Amino acid sequence: ISLLRVNVEDCQNGAVQNGGNSRLLAKGCQFVECMAEHGGAIHSDSTEDVRITQCTFRRCKAGFLGGAVYFSYKRYGQSVTDCVLEDCEPEENILYNSFAVRAGM
Repeated sequence: ISLLRVNVEDCQNGAVQNGGNSRLLAKGCQFVECMAEHGGAIHSDSTEDVRITQCTFRRCKAGFLGGAVYFSYKRYGQSVTDCVLEDCEPEENILYNSFAVRAGM
C-alpha cells in the first residue's frame, strides 16, 4: 500500500494495519488523535519493507507500546524518517522497534 499526503484523524482502532508480506510506504501523511492498543496510528507485523517518511503524528496514543508506530519485529527494512511527533503517548516508546529514526519532536 502507498499512502501519499493522506490525512487521517480520530481513529479509535488505529489508522493503518499492515501485515503478512505486504509493503507499506507512507509519505507526507498526517495522523491526528489516532488510538490503538499497539501503534496508535500505524501497526505493522509485515515481513516486507515499511517506509514512513515526512509524516506528522499529533496526539496519537497507544494503550501499551508505540504511541505513533508499532513494528512487531525489529528488523532492517522498516524505517521512520524525517517525521514530526507531537504529544504522542506513551512518550518513552512513541516509535516501537524502528530502525533509522530521524524524527523531530
